[in-house]
Amino acid sequence: GRDFGWNLVTGIERYFLSWKSNDDPAQGEFTYRLDITGYPQLVLKRGDSVLHRLGPWNGMQFSGMPSIGQNITFTAKLYMNSSVIYFREDTLDRSIVSIFSLSPSGVAQRLTWVERIQEWVVYYNLPTDICDNFGLCGAHGLCSTGTSPACSCLDRFVPKDEQAWVRSDWSGGCLRRAPLNCTRDVFLGYSGIKMPDSQFTWFNEASLLKNAKQSA
Repeated sequence: GRDFGWNLVTGIERYFLSWKSNDDPAQGEFTYRLDITGYPQLVLKRGDSVLHRLGPWNGMQFSGMPSIGQNITFTAKLYMNSSVIYFREDTLDRSIVSIFSLSPSGVAQRLTWVERIQEWVVYYNLPTDICDNFGLCGAHGLCSTGTSPACSCLDRFVPKDEQAWVRSDWSGGCLRRAPLNCTRDVFLGYSGIKMPDSQFTWFNEASLLKNAKQSA
């Protein structure tokens, strides 16, 4: 298994750090860590720059994570209390040999040993595709690997800079097509997407636990 995150009592953080190169174990440029500056989410960084994030925890997994929460091979859990906040991923079958690595080029990988072929097989890579690039579509933008261009605006939004979008620069994001009407407008539902960046957000852990118990 793997677990990493924060001990809130000692202030110690456990995280993944890449090597400088494949044959040099000196400190590299990339880190993979649990960001707790808002609602917890996993982030891949190059120095101080965020390259990729897995989205906030949804109760089963991080919202942008490959479907580990529904997988029969691995379990994923986020532990939060007054002393620690950490993420742990385990194999259900202890006979399965699996490792997690962060390459010198900034690719996070889950590898599983397949005895039959005597090889390590890549279970998943992070980032996975173009939509994993942090902030690719900007505010109120939506990324889809099955469309061209990859970025579009949420319903009732339009590109902030049309000319930039023509040049495939979507980072400026989208704006409302019309001002918000609080008496007429309603929330629209989206499913199967990564939740927005939760960095610097605020949440009430006690309230979350209480609501979860009531729902159960």
